[in-house]
Amino acid sequence: MKNRSLLPVATILFITFLSLAVPVMAEKTHVITASATEGGVITPSGTVLVNQGKSQVFLIEAEEGYRIGDVRVDGISLGPISFYTFQNVREDHSISVTFLSTTGTLELESRPPGASVFLDGVYLGVTSSSGPVRFNRISAGTHSLRLALQGYTDYQTSVQITAGTTTTVPLVILSPIPATQTTSVPATTQTTVPTTTITTTQTTTAPTTTQTTVPTTTITTTQTTTAPTTTQTTVPTTTPGMTGTVLPAVSPTQIQPSSTTTPPVGTAPGDGGGAAPPFTPPWTLLVLATGLFATIIMSRDVLSSSRDTSVPGTRRLLSLLILAIPGIGQSVALHATIRSPGTGMGLFHDLAIIVIPVSFYLVLSSIGLIIGALSSWPFRGMLRVHTVAGVVLVFLSLFSLARGDDPAPFVTLLFLVSGLLAVLAARWQEGEPATGKTTASAGHDGEGSADESDVTRAAPPGGQVMVPRELGERYSGIRFVGLGGLAHVYRGIRRDTGEEVALKIPIRSDETTGKSFLKEIRAWEGLSHPNIVRVNEVNILPIPYIEMEYIGQTLADTPKPMPVRKAARICRDLCRGLAYAHERNVVHRDIKPENIMITGDGVPKISDWGMSKVMGIPGMPTLSGFSLAYAAPEQLAPETFGETDKRTDIYQLGCVLYELLTGRVPFPGTDMTQVTAAILSATPPPPSDINPDARLLDGIVMRCLAKTREERYQDAAELGRDLEHFLSRGSWRDFFDLFEES
Repeated sequence: MKNRSLLPVATILFITFLSLAVPVMAEKTHVITASATEGGVITPSGTVLVNQGKSQVFLIEAEEGYRIGDVRVDGISLGPISFYTFQNVREDHSISVTFLSTTGTLELESRPPGASVFLDGVYLGVTSSSGPVRFNRISAGTHSLRLALQGYTDYQTSVQITAGTTTTVPLVILSPIPATQTTSVPATTQTTVPTTTITTTQTTTAPTTTQTTVPTTTITTTQTTTAPTTTQTTVPTTTPGMTGTVLPAVSPTQIQPSSTTTPPVGTAPGDGGGAAPPFTPPWTLLVLATGLFATIIMSRDVLSSSRDTSVPGTRRLLSLLILAIPGIGQSVALHATIRSPGTGMGLFHDLAIIVIPVSFYLVLSSIGLIIGALSSWPFRGMLRVHTVAGVVLVFLSLFSLARGDDPAPFVTLLFLVSGLLAVLAARWQEGEPATGKTTASAGHDGEGSADESDVTRAAPPGGQVMVPRELGERYSGIRFVGLGGLAHVYRGIRRDTGEEVALKIPIRSDETTGKSFLKEIRAWEGLSHPNIVRVNEVNILPIPYIEMEYIGQTLADTPKPMPVRKAARICRDLCRGLAYAHERNVVHRDIKPENIMITGDGVPKISDWGMSKVMGIPGMPTLSGFSLAYAAPEQLAPETFGETDKRTDIYQLGCVLYELLTGRVPFPGTDMTQVTAAILSATPPPPSDINPDARLLDGIVMRCLAKTREERYQDAAELGRDLEHFLSRGSWRDFFDLFEES
C-alpha cells in the first residue's frame, strides 16, 4: 500500500523534471558564416553554430607571401586584425577576411634564350625561346637581376617588384664575350699530409710520397692494417680500444718499417696488380657532355651561317694543314693521358676534371673546323670557343710544368705546344679575310638602280679592306661584305666591347650622297624595335658612318617557297616593325628580301632605311631609286596613283609575302618596260594558283597588291591582325608545317 501511495508523488516529480529540462535542451542556436580569400585561413571556417548567449573566437592567419588586408564583420570593416570574438551571441553573424599578396611577379625574355636568371644571387630558372618566362611569389621591393649565359657577357640591372602586380623587363639582348677573353683557373693549393704508420703482428703497408711531412704512430694490434698515403688528403688514423706509443716526426727517409712493405695495387706500371686508368664511368659521362656541347655549337653555326663557295681550293688545303697539326697533337696527348695509370699522370692526376674535357673538346672542334674549312662553312662560334679552350689548356700546362714535380713532362709539353698552335690556328682562321661574294650582312644597302642587281656582293679589288684609316682605332677585324648604290658595308669588332657590328660608310663625299646619307641617319636613328635592325651609333666624324647590329643572313638567302605558316609569321612580325615606324611618320619604301635580316632565332628585322621618307617634314631629300620587282604603282606613276605613303610599304610587303609563298615575285621578267606595264595594269594570279597550300592567304595577299592605295590595307597594324588571325586558326597541314619552320 505504501508503494501505491508513492506512485502519484513520483509521477509529479518526473513531470516537473521534464518541464525544466526540455527548455534547457532546446536552447536556441545561431549561425556565424566565416569565409576567407586566397592567401590565408580563418579558423573555424564555413558555417559555425553557436548557442545563444555564448561566445565564439575566430583566429586569422596569413600564408607565406600574403598579409591580412581587411576583416569585415557583418559588412563593417575592422582592418587587418588577427582574431575576433563574438560576445553573447543573440543573432546570426558573418565574418570575412581578405588577404593581400606581399609578392609580385617578374616576367622577362632574352636573346639568345637559355640564360640563367639570378635574383639577388638566387637562381630562379632559365629564359625560354617560346616567349617571356614568369617567376611568381617574389617579395616586393628593389632587387638585383642578373642573366648569365655561357659565351655571353652577364647582364645586370635593378628591378622594382610591386606587390600584386607583374613587372615586365624589356627584352634583354646578351652581348657575346670577345674571342680574346680567357677563363681564369684558380691555382690548386697543396696541403701537407700527416702520415700514420701502423705496426702490426703481420704486415704493414706504409708507402709515402715526396713533399710530405710524416709523423709516425706505432700501434700494437692483432689485425693486419693497410694505411697508404695520398697526396693532398689529410688521413688521421684512430683505432678505439688500442694503445701505443707516439713517436716524434721524422723525415720520409728515416722511416724503417718493421715488416715487409707491400706496394698498393695499381699504383705503378708493371706491378702486376691490374692497374686501371682513371677513365671511370663518371669521366665517360663528362666526355659525352663535352661531345654534346661541341655538337650544339657546330649545329648552331650550321643553322646561322651559309657556305661561301668562292673560297679558293689552295686556302682550303692550307686551313686543313694548319688546323690538323694541333688536332693530331691533342689526340696523341689525350690518348697518353687516358692510358696512363694513376700517379703517373702528373698534372692530370690533380686537374683531370678540367684537362680531359678541354682536350677532348679541342679534338672534336678541330675535326669540325677542318670539315668547315674544306666545305667553306664559317663556323665562327666554334672558332671562338676553340680559342678559349686552347688558352685554358696552355695555362694548365704551364701550371703543371711550373710545379716542378710533373712525372710526365713530355705529355704536358705536348699539351702546351698543341694548345698554343690551336689558339693560333683558330685566330688565323677567324681573321682570314673572305674573298668573293658574301651573301648576308646587317648593312645591306637599299639604295641603287631600279633593277634587282642594285647591291653588289663583291670584295674590293685584290681583297683589300677599303675602310678609312680613322676607324681602324675603333674597330678590329674589319672586312668588306657588301656594296650598295651609295655606301660600302663592312663587318668589324668594337675594340672597347668586343661586339661584332656592321658599318655602313658612304662611297663618295659629294653633296647628293651626303644629303641622302644624313636622311637615312635621321630616319633610322630614332627607330628602336625588335623587328628593326638596331642602330648602335651614328657620326659624321672622322667620316660619316652608321654602326648597327650585325646579322648574318637575309630573307633573300632563305629557300623559297617556304611553309605557309612560316611565311605568315615572318610577315606578321614585319608588320609590327612597319607599324612602329609608321607611327613615327617614317615610311621605308624599299621593302624587299635583301633588306630583311633574319637572326639565328628566326626573327625578321627591317634594314636599310636609305629609301625612307619622313612624312610631314618639308624639304626632306628623297631618292628615286628602288627595286622594280617590288615597286608599287605610285612609285612608277605618281601622277596617276598619287604620292608614296605608308600604304606603299604594305604593297611591297605583299610582294614579299607572295614570293615567300610561291617562290617568285608577282610580276617576274627582265624587260623593264614589260614589268612596269604589268605593275601598272595587270593583276597577278593568286598565290594558290602556284601553291595550293596558300589558299587561305589569297585574300590577304591580293588586297595588299591592289593598284590604288585606297583598296589596300590602310595601315600595317590591320594587315598584322589578319595574319595573326590566320595563324590562330591553324589546321592539320599547318601543324606539320611547324616542323619545317626552323
